[in-house]
Amino acid sequence: MKEKDLETIKEKLRRVYELSERGIAGERETAKRTLERLLKKHNLSLEELVSEETEPVLFKYSNKWEETLLIQVLGVVMGVRQVPTWKPPRTRNKRVALLTKAQAIDARTYYDHYRKAVQRHLDEAIEAFIGANNLFPKTEGNDTQERKPLSPAEIARLQRIMQMMNGLEAVPPPRRMLESQK
Repeated sequence: MKEKDLETIKEKLRRVYELSERGIAGERETAKRTLERLLKKHNLSLEELVSEETEPVLFKYSNKWEETLLIQVLGVVMGVRQVPTWKPPRTRNKRVALLTKAQAIDARTYYDHYRKAVQRHLDEAIEAFIGANNLFPKTEGNDTQERKPLSPAEIARLQRIMQMMNGLEAVPPPRRMLESQK
């Protein structure tokens, strides 16, 4: 079996192992049985799977808030306040941390999950900012476009945006814009 294939199998088995340790009752039992079956099938031991040996793990991020989120997630996974990471030389938007295999899986899972959640929140925050500052083009006449009814999820999203709008302070436009509107 190729080394890469073996590592892919081990990573999947580690996820099943984590579920067998942290899942809820029924989930945990099913994961334990699945883990035992798969360990036998691939001729692996639990010790090989849950080694406490650390190795450098590379994480990529796109911007400052993703980097901040990554460091917070690593702190949670590692159980430390000061996260020991470093940036590889001559690279941008990458950080390395020494993690066990299980920590690496947790860190990637949490980081991907929370990165997507933060992006959704940021999208809503942008909409709230636009609304709070009334950054809409002036239109002439009435809007006669027919609108379809909103789903419960869309209504909930708009309610969150409205709550954010109410908490934002409007930013006055640049002076030049005010003078041109007179």
